[in-house]
Amino acid sequence: MEIMQLTTGYWRSQVLFAAAELGVFDVLADGPQRATEVASRCGSHPGYTERLLNGCVACDLLEKAPEGRFANGRLATEFLTSTGTQSLSHWVRFMGDCYRPWSGLAASVRDGTPVVDGFDQIARGKDYTRHIILAMHEYALGPGRGIVEHLDLSGRSRMLDVGGGPGTYSVLLAERFPQLTCDVFDLPAVVGITDEIIAEHSMGARVRTRVGNYI
Repeated sequence: MEIMQLTTGYWRSQVLFAAAELGVFDVLADGPQRATEVASRCGSHPGYTERLLNGCVACDLLEKAPEGRFANGRLATEFLTSTGTQSLSHWVRFMGDCYRPWSGLAASVRDGTPVVDGFDQIARGKDYTRHIILAMHEYALGPGRGIVEHLDLSGRSRMLDVGGGPGTYSVLLAERFPQLTCDVFDLPAVVGITDEIIAEHSMGARVRTRVGNYI
């Protein structure tokens, strides 16, 4: 059974990734709707959309009323809508983007070549870079809140966050330790987005960005 679960694990992932890419969870944030309504707003095929929505019900992401209306479940409401209290919507979509590179893992190991070039991803364009950095921020918030409770930076006044991406850890540490100022060091395409995240947390006075390449 363990082997069977490993071989089919991507089935559930793909249901989640497809629903996130189509915008299902944000559509249902407006309230329960029938599959035809969801399909109309997502620009998808009604019959196949209903199958996908039923798949989301099976994965405990959506709930289905007897009259055939679908609604976001607790997980979707909290984590999968763009306005959720602990939204992971960018992270889920980014993981969906990573599915194809992971499918080439065996060839990468055989040939000794990377599956994907991380710097090339950042260079694709502002929208894609923003997508990646916001995904990293959403992912880092969870473990970051735990890390700051176990990492004692009392008496420290300066921190350099090398390759800090969204600056999530710097922001959380600066919030935890009022005497600390942080510099987030990353690529030019990244730090503009980092500045926005810092501003959202009102930490601009003690968390700054520096442009550079750590290599």
